[in-house]
Amino acid sequence: MVKPEATPRVVIYHQSHGHGETFVPLAPMIESGKLTHLVLAAVHINEDKTVTLNDHPHDDPYHDQLWAETRMVQEAGVPVLVMVGGWAPGTTDKLDGDQFDTYYPPLRDFLKAHQLQGIDIDVEQDMSLDVVIRLIDALRADFGREFDIILAPVASAMWGGANLSGFDYEELYRARGEEIDWVQIQFYSGFGELSDLRDVQRVIDRGVYPVDKLVLGAIGAPETGTGFVEIDQLCVTLSEVAARYPEIGGVDVWEYFNALPGGVAAPWEWIDRVHDALHAGADRVNALGLIPTPETVELGEGRLTLPRRVTVSGAPSAVDAVESALGTGTGIRLGEGDGALLTLVDDADIAAGGYRLKVDGSGIRVSATDRDGFLAAAHTLRQLFPEWASGPWPLPGAELSLPHVTISDAPRFAWRGLMLDVARHFEPLPALYRFLDQMAALKLNVLHLHLTDDQGWRFDVKGYPGLVRVGSWRTDTHVWTQKENDGTPHGGFYTQDQLRALVDYAQHRGITIVPEVDLPGHVRALLAAYPHFGDPAAERKPVATTFGVFDEVLHLDTDTVAMVEEIFTQLLDVFPSKRIHIGGDECPKTQWQASAAAAELATELGLARVEDLQNWFTDHMRDWLTERGRQAVAWDEVIDDHESPGTVIMSWRGHGPGVEALRRGQEAVMAPWHYTYLDQYQSEDQREPFAIGAFTSWQKVLGYDPALDVPADAPGTLLGVQGQLWSEYMPTAQAKEYMAFPRAAAIAEIGWAKQPAAEDDFFARLVVQGGRWDAAGINHRSVGGAKPWQMGGTGRLHRPEDHGGSPDPKPDEQ
Repeated sequence: MVKPEATPRVVIYHQSHGHGETFVPLAPMIESGKLTHLVLAAVHINEDKTVTLNDHPHDDPYHDQLWAETRMVQEAGVPVLVMVGGWAPGTTDKLDGDQFDTYYPPLRDFLKAHQLQGIDIDVEQDMSLDVVIRLIDALRADFGREFDIILAPVASAMWGGANLSGFDYEELYRARGEEIDWVQIQFYSGFGELSDLRDVQRVIDRGVYPVDKLVLGAIGAPETGTGFVEIDQLCVTLSEVAARYPEIGGVDVWEYFNALPGGVAAPWEWIDRVHDALHAGADRVNALGLIPTPETVELGEGRLTLPRRVTVSGAPSAVDAVESALGTGTGIRLGEGDGALLTLVDDADIAAGGYRLKVDGSGIRVSATDRDGFLAAAHTLRQLFPEWASGPWPLPGAELSLPHVTISDAPRFAWRGLMLDVARHFEPLPALYRFLDQMAALKLNVLHLHLTDDQGWRFDVKGYPGLVRVGSWRTDTHVWTQKENDGTPHGGFYTQDQLRALVDYAQHRGITIVPEVDLPGHVRALLAAYPHFGDPAAERKPVATTFGVFDEVLHLDTDTVAMVEEIFTQLLDVFPSKRIHIGGDECPKTQWQASAAAAELATELGLARVEDLQNWFTDHMRDWLTERGRQAVAWDEVIDDHESPGTVIMSWRGHGPGVEALRRGQEAVMAPWHYTYLDQYQSEDQREPFAIGAFTSWQKVLGYDPALDVPADAPGTLLGVQGQLWSEYMPTAQAKEYMAFPRAAAIAEIGWAKQPAAEDDFFARLVVQGGRWDAAGINHRSVGGAKPWQMGGTGRLHRPEDHGGSPDPKPDEQ
């Protein structure tokens, strides 16, 4: 059993000692060593001078087990206090006026009888300030300095608002502040909230009670009272408070027995969660919110304040990289001048993409060996600035400062990517630029752009105008949860010049755009425009309005292959990336198997069976790209029954296909759907907006190791990891942002950091990062949960009951 730490305090009120007929044991609450104080409630002084604990005299045999287990708690190093007063009237009245000498002695004797270590004076009826002071003085005289004396005001009483106690808490503190160990402030029942920092800040801003004496009171479950804040959001608030005020006094809960998330079955989970949020939030490195986690961080004590015009020395390419990464939100303008505040140094000893960053009183020094390193350093630098610096424009009149710090860092993997499906739902061009900005800020360096699918064709190909005239739009969209199609046409495409500009923008931010034209399956949009490239006997069908896998595939004769080569010729002219994605996933063989023309074609190509047409096509495109100095990337189906050396395998059906590719000597990118598909539900909360199904939280992403089970002697190369945003059920840019963030940050973490952060630490950093996304106007999902306006509600985004679970991967899917 771990001895609890003194601060920040984690305090529980325990009133329902028996839940129904079942005694609530105290041992589990101290098992982790994270509880610091136990307050038993509620003590009442009666007319006959007896003292009761709830409904029974304190010395009644009913309480024998409670007092026995209380001693066990004390022996574990957790002080036990009692709450006197509360909502039930009578007790405070008896201590008021000339009755004090009559009713105080029974209270004193009760405290001594059970060797209690403190008292919570919970005044919820009018009581005079003089009597409260008299009670505090008497307790201190009788029990000494080691005895804890605390109070439990409603939050509004701490800023001069509604007050249940009848006296002024600020006056009390000025009179007896030294004798008050802390205050447990009730941020519930309509007197305050802990859903965000606002009410806590109101108390702190009064400047009366020291921050280390402020313990923030929460409700443990909705049925306990009004003002309940769900545990994830409560932990966000606690993390924010601790990051801003590491000396914060702590948190308490009313009450223990049914506190969520564990509820009656495991109320101690509340203790562990809030403890970890407070401690991780107060950590000085976590409070910086650096994502992904650098290799080493050494914090100094001072801060450096920068002017808006910063003098710089360094190579022009390095200056350009840093200026690009800092963005417009900082308001910084770099220029030459004497006594450079920012020094950029080329250092060949630093690993590719890595950097060293030092901030002290003399300025900022960045060392790197390449442009990617200077970009990464500048993005770290931007995270060290105030959150507003991540917005689109600087905050007028605000000071731009950052802590003294030394950071050494380098990436784990070369490929740290996100796939964005713009085919199922078109993404407006400005949203793509915005998406690239957020990727760069997280040091993600590959945008895999899924340009074509059954539901839409987004790449303008000269000589094939039907691809955009016909293939780029559909008449409507049908989602299985709705009885009818939505009746709304959907579409859009990108011109080649638009994409060239986007590629250049991405390159300036250290991001390579890898385009995907998905073939030979997923071609309904292509065949709607040019049906003769499909099976000669097949029925002509429109662009798909539903989602799923369709039987239609390309008929891979000479004319079709020439068309494909022309598409890729133009694709290569727009996208300079070394690697080009040719698709290859979910290609049914049904149409080929039923086709006389496909059988004849297979024979002409010397293939043993029509099912081998896809293998032939994969190798043809691999060789065609190789001849032009490029490399094919394909989804992992292409190696199911085939060797395709030289092709980069994107392992989506699990971790296993990627490992197999590495064993064969190929390059691989890990993208298993169980861990990296960001179109799945972010939580099991029934209020989440409708998604494709399954459940992938940021915690699940963070816990994934792309190098899992990769043999040390595997001849292939693990390029990295990638998250997937399939957009069937993400109709807008806002919806894609909600599904991407914060999980994209976890992808960045496991792709960059050699030792990814622990879950509690990453939570604290995501809280800080959330402020940056807010500044940038990103529709992210808070780690505290969806905002009311982000939930599915009861309309078309309603999550069907029990839709999406959290299945564990089968052994062969790992």
